[in-house]
Amino acid sequence: MSLRPILARLAAGERLAETEAETAFGAIMEGEATPAQIAGLLMAMRVRGETVAEITGAVRALRNSKRSASPTASRRKVPADKSGARPDRQWLVPYRFLLPYLLVFPAFLKLRRTDAATPRPYRVPGNRLAIVAMASICFLFAFQAIIFFVWVPGEPIDWATAGPIVGGVVLTIVLGEVILLLQGRHKKA
Repeated sequence: MSLRPILARLAAGERLAETEAETAFGAIMEGEATPAQIAGLLMAMRVRGETVAEITGAVRALRNSKRSASPTASRRKVPADKSGARPDRQWLVPYRFLLPYLLVFPAFLKLRRTDAATPRPYRVPGNRLAIVAMASICFLFAFQAIIFFVWVPGEPIDWATAGPIVGGVVLTIVLGEVILLLQGRHKKA
C-alpha cells in the first residue's frame, strides 16, 4: 500500500478518517513505508494537529500489527535484509521522536524568561513556580520514556544496543551546543 495518496491529502490540509489512519499506520508497521513517508505523515499530522479519529486508527493499527513494538522482543538477533536494514532495531523509531522533547521544555522556560514581552497566540497561564513545575514534570516524563527504551527494568543493559544510542545522543547534543556557541561568537564579531 502506498502512502502517497494519504500524504497528498494531508499536505492539502485534509484530515484522515479512522480507517484511513489505520491503513496508513498498518502500512508503516508492516514495513511498506519508507522513512521519508513515515516522517512526512507524522509531521503533516503534527503540524495540522492530530484528530481523535487519526489517533484511534493509529492505535488500532499498532494493536493489530503482527510486529512487536516491545524493546525486549526486538532484541533477538535478526540478520539484516538485502538493503542492510535491521528489523530488530525498529523499536528505536519512537525513541528518536522523543529526543527533541527533552529540549523543548528547557527552551520554553528560557524563552519565557528572556523573551516574555513578545506577543504569542497562546500564553501558558501561571506564575514562575507553576510553569517550572509543569515543564519539569513533562521533561521528566519524556526522560523516563527514553530511559525505558534503552533499559528494560529487571534486565541487564544490552550495551551493544544501548552504547551506540547513548553515545550518539551525547555526541549530537555536544555538537549542537558547539555549533550554537560558534554561531554566537560569529555574530558578536
